[in-house]
Amino acid sequence: MREDCDNWKRKVVVLFLALLCLIGGGCEGTGAAKEPLLPPDSKPVQLQQGQKVFPYYNPVYPGDGPDPALLRVGEYFYTAVTGQRIMRSKDMIHWETVGTMFAKGYPAWVDSLAPQFIWAPELQFINNQYVLYFSAKERGYMEHRMGIGAAWSDKPEGPYTGVPTPLASGPGYRDIDPAVFRDDDGTLYIYWGSHHEPILVQKLSSDGLSLVGEPSIALNPAPHIRYSRLVEAPWIIKRGDYYYLFWSGDNYIPGEYALSVGRSTSPLGPFERYWGNPILQGDHHWASPGHNALIQDDAGQDWLFYHAYDWTDTTIGRMLLLDQLIWQDGWPHVANRTPSTKPITEGPIWNSTAIPIVEVARGKEAWASSEQEHRSASYALDGSTLTSWLPRQDDHTPWIIIDLGKPFRVGKVDLRFGKRGDHRYQIETSQDGTSWFLFADRLRSGAYPYSEVNEATARYVRIRLANTGEDGALREVRVYAYQNVWLASPANPGPMPSPISIEPVIAPEMAVKEVRVTLDAMALYEGTKAPVSSLNTSWLADGVHHLVLEVIDERDTIWRHAVGITVKNAMILEPLQGCTLWGESIIRLHTGATSSMIRNATVSLVPIVMGEPRTEERVVVYEAPEVLGELNIDTLHLADGSYQLEFAVTTQEGHQFRDTLRVLIRNWETVHDFFDPPKSLGWFGTVDQKKTIEESIGWDYDTTRQESFFGDESRRVWTGQGTGHLVWEIPSLSKYKVTAYIQDVDISGVEISTSLDGLNWTQLESEQRVVADSLDWRKIEFGGSCQGAAKYFRVSLREGLDQDRIQLGHVELVYRSEPQS
Repeated sequence: MREDCDNWKRKVVVLFLALLCLIGGGCEGTGAAKEPLLPPDSKPVQLQQGQKVFPYYNPVYPGDGPDPALLRVGEYFYTAVTGQRIMRSKDMIHWETVGTMFAKGYPAWVDSLAPQFIWAPELQFINNQYVLYFSAKERGYMEHRMGIGAAWSDKPEGPYTGVPTPLASGPGYRDIDPAVFRDDDGTLYIYWGSHHEPILVQKLSSDGLSLVGEPSIALNPAPHIRYSRLVEAPWIIKRGDYYYLFWSGDNYIPGEYALSVGRSTSPLGPFERYWGNPILQGDHHWASPGHNALIQDDAGQDWLFYHAYDWTDTTIGRMLLLDQLIWQDGWPHVANRTPSTKPITEGPIWNSTAIPIVEVARGKEAWASSEQEHRSASYALDGSTLTSWLPRQDDHTPWIIIDLGKPFRVGKVDLRFGKRGDHRYQIETSQDGTSWFLFADRLRSGAYPYSEVNEATARYVRIRLANTGEDGALREVRVYAYQNVWLASPANPGPMPSPISIEPVIAPEMAVKEVRVTLDAMALYEGTKAPVSSLNTSWLADGVHHLVLEVIDERDTIWRHAVGITVKNAMILEPLQGCTLWGESIIRLHTGATSSMIRNATVSLVPIVMGEPRTEERVVVYEAPEVLGELNIDTLHLADGSYQLEFAVTTQEGHQFRDTLRVLIRNWETVHDFFDPPKSLGWFGTVDQKKTIEESIGWDYDTTRQESFFGDESRRVWTGQGTGHLVWEIPSLSKYKVTAYIQDVDISGVEISTSLDGLNWTQLESEQRVVADSLDWRKIEFGGSCQGAAKYFRVSLREGLDQDRIQLGHVELVYRSEPQS
C-alpha cells in the first residue's frame, strides 16, 4: 500500500508540473519541471560475449574483515579492511591477503602507539596513483581525537605513504569512516561521520589529497528512527539522476546494526530517507550487517559487499558477505532484507579469465572416526553453524571423510570450528578412498581463517584433527570445486614423474567452438573436443611448468583453467622426507627418462653438519648407467646422524634430473651411566638412578674433591673385600668406553668382560688411553668393540684396589638400535 501511495503521489506531481508548463508556455531551463531519472527495476540479464556467472556462498571471506573498502583494478578486486590488511580477488568471492597498509610506517599525525584505532579504509585510483583514506587516532593530544587521513601508493596492495596532516580531525569519534565519490564531471567528494553527529560532505582536490572549501551536512541522525540514531559508514553511488547515500547504524556490536539508504538530486544532499529502511538487517544467522561497499558487475547488476557477525560465534569478528541489490520503484534493497544463507547460483557476472568454483559438499554423505550423541559427521555438511560434528573424548586421532559423490577438481576447503583458536589439522584428498594425497598441512600451526587453497581431483576429502574437546567441534566444512571447465588430470598437487596424464573436463551442456591445451605457452592440442592423452615430460627441465586448458564457447567467452605441474624426472619414492634408516634399508626410485636416454645414475648420502650438506664427504651407494626401481643399501658403515639422500640422473645430452630429501641414519643407541648417587625427593623417598642390574656388595658413591678428578661430579668406589664387579644388561652390545681414575696402580687391575647368558664370561682386550694426568691421579679411558653376540657387560676390579687407589667414572655402552616404525 505504501509503495502504491508513493507512486500515485509522484504521478500527481508530474501531471501538475506538466500543466504548469502548458500554462506558462514551456519549461525551458527549469530543472524542477523534469522528474529525476530512476534506475531501472532489477530483472534477469542475458550473458554477453566473454561474461561468466560466479556463484557464491556467504561468507565470501570467513575471517575477520571489518569495514571493507572496494576497488576494481583490471581483472582484480581489492579490499582494505580495519586491521590494515589488503586483500585481492578475481571474482569478489575468494580472497587472499596481498599487503599491509602501512608496512613502511605510519603517517606523521597518527598515534603509532594506537594502531588498533586505524579503522574503515577507503581505496581510490586518482591521478594515476592509488589513494587510501582511513580513520586513525591523532597523536599529541591528552584527549582522544580521531581524524581522517590520506595516503598514496603506486600499487593497490601498498604499502602506502601518508600525507603528514589529517584532512579532518576532532575530539571523540565524529571524524571516522571516510568514503569518496567521483561525480560525472570528475569532481571528487569525501563523506564521513559518526558518534551521533551528521554525515558530512566536502569537495576534494583533483589529486584527492586535500580538502576544498567547507563541509556541509549530507545527512543528519534521526533520534526517533532505529538504525538512524547514529549514522556512519557512508557509501555513495549515482543511478539515473539520483545520488544514493548508504549508511549504517546504530552500533556495530551484534544485534544493533543495519543498513539504510537515502537519495538526493545533488551529491551534497540533503538526502531523503527511504521509507522502507532498513534495506538490510540481521536475522537468526547473521548479526549486524553493515558498513558496505558497492560495485556494479559487468552486466549492470549492483552488489553489496559488507560485514556481519555469525551469531554462533561472534568472537570470530565481522566476516565479509556479498548480496545483490534489488531495485524497485527507484529504491534498492536486498532480497528478504537479510543476508543470504544458502548457496547463490546467480552470482555476479564478470568478464574474467577466472573459472567459477561452487560449493559441492553441502548435504553430502560423511562419516567419522567417532561421534558423540547429536553431534554426527553429517552436521558438518548441513549448511548450519548451529550444529557440529564432535568426536568422542577418547578419540585422540579424530578424522572425518566426506564423499562428494563423484570426482571434482577441488580448489578450496573452508573449515569452521566450535571456537576461534589455534586449530591444527591436515586435509587430504582421494579419488578412490584408498590412496590419499596431502591437500593442506596445518599440524604445526593454526591457520585462521581456516581456508585452504590448492588443487586436486577428488571424490573424497578427509580432515584429520589435532584438537579435541568442545573447541575442536567442526561446525562446517565447505568444499569448493571448479565449474564447467577444468583439468581433472593431472589429478594431485606435488611432484609428478613422467608420463603425466592430461584429462580436460568440459560440461556437456556447453556449446564449444574451440579447445586448446598449452604447456608454458607452447601448443599441445587444438581442436573442438576435450582430449585425453599423456605427456612425456622427460624433455622438460625439473621445476614448475604451467599447463593451461582454454575452452571458447559459442559466445566467445574464454574459459581458462591453469595448473602448475611440478616436473621431477628423478624421484625418490621411498623413504619419505625425515625418515630414519636402519641397517639394510630399501630405496625406491623413479625416473621419467627412458633407458636409452640415461648416461649415468647415482644415489648418494651426504652428511649434514650444522644444517649444511658436506658435499666433500659424499658417500656414493649406487652408480650405474641404469636406474633400478629398488635398491638395498647398507647403512651400518655410516656414522649415525642426519644425511641428504640424493638421486641424480644424467642424460646422454648432459641434462641432469635430481631429487633430494633429508633422512636420519640411526643404527646405534648409547647408554650413559654417570654414576649419579641416590637423590632424596621428599615424600617420594630416595630414588637410586643406577643403571647396573647387578653389583657386588661393597660399592659406594664418591662426590667429593671434584677438582682432583678433573671435574667429575660423581664416581663409584670399591670399599669391600675381595674382587668387586658391576654388571649392565645391554642387548646387541657393539662398543664400550669406561673411564677410570688410577693412582699408582697397574691398569691390569681393571678387567672388562662380556657374556651372553650372564654366567659364562669372556674377557675383552681393551685399548687404554690416558686422557688427563696430574700429580695424584691419571684419567684413563678403556675402550673397544665387542665381537660376536653379547648381552651383558661387566667391569671388575681385582682384590686390593680400594677408593684411594682407583675410582670409576663415566661408562658409555653403544648397542644396535631397533628398527624405527
